[in-house]
Amino acid sequence: MDEGRFSLTRSVAFHATHRYHRPDWDDAKNLAAFGACAAPVPHGHDYSCAITVTGPLDRETGMVIDLALLDRLVADEVTGPLHGRLLNDALPECGPGGAIPTCETVAGLIGARLAAALRRAGASARVASVRLAEDDTLSATWTAP
Repeated sequence: MDEGRFSLTRSVAFHATHRYHRPDWDDAKNLAAFGACAAPVPHGHDYSCAITVTGPLDRETGMVIDLALLDRLVADEVTGPLHGRLLNDALPECGPGGAIPTCETVAGLIGARLAAALRRAGASARVASVRLAEDDTLSATWTAP
């Protein structure tokens, strides 16, 4: 078999809410920039998240990564901490005065969290991309540098 690199994609789903709001802006400026997403009451989405890892194929297992390990890391870093939560609270980077929890930002944060978790686990696979979709009409993709 070719000695190239392979990729594997695991898709998961979770429900979370978020609000776009900059505390240093008044309500009018937040509304102008973020529209309905700036409403005082957060709104929710049934997110779908596709995580692609890449690496060499292990000759003994025929896998890029042990699926049990990948699933555990995704549960620890994504679905566990985010499902049923307000992203503004669940992601410290999106707390008051921090990053706005847009699809783009959250996809990047998930990618960074999983990349660090894979390194800590000593896995040879690396995160290649994270595609996060709020619904069928809106998604963002983070690609590893």
